[in-house]
Amino acid sequence: MGKIATAVKKLVKGDKGEKEAPKAPSKDSKQTQLQVGLSAIDREEKQYLTRGAISHEEAEKVAAKIKKDHPIFTSISVKDGTNTWDYEFSVQRGKKTGEKKEELQWSSPEVRSAAKRLNEGATEVKVKNRTQAEELFLGLYQGQGYRNTSGLGGALSSGQLLAIMEGHEGKAGTYH
Repeated sequence: MGKIATAVKKLVKGDKGEKEAPKAPSKDSKQTQLQVGLSAIDREEKQYLTRGAISHEEAEKVAAKIKKDHPIFTSISVKDGTNTWDYEFSVQRGKKTGEKKEELQWSSPEVRSAAKRLNEGATEVKVKNRTQAEELFLGLYQGQGYRNTSGLGGALSSGQLLAIMEGHEGKAGTYH
């Protein structure tokens, strides 16, 4: 009960009773809420134990009370665990930020895989053709993120070519 009272006191600002804007729960607070909820299941079950056992109906009551009292749980249900009543639950969705996105957009999964192996230290990789080898070389070792323009088609005037080379046209950062 002390933790709840402390949390309530933190929400109230000053003597005016103004409340702070609610904050999104941090990863740590969600983990803490989950642990508190799981511990509450154990405490709640103890109230219903008869000769060290609990009935299915009583386990359902435990599940309902825990879901009501602990909003971290989006669902909780009682399942037959052979010798026990098990509580299956879902918790609020979370988000974990992953690693930085790959900057270059490779033309195929094979080229992406070869680039990954080279970045991990491989000294030799095999690709299907020279075009893929050029894409790897230009993308990784020239470092400008060039992409193959095969299939863009059309003859270019010298003015269009100059504009592309200077980066004023949509084909900047390409090769053929």
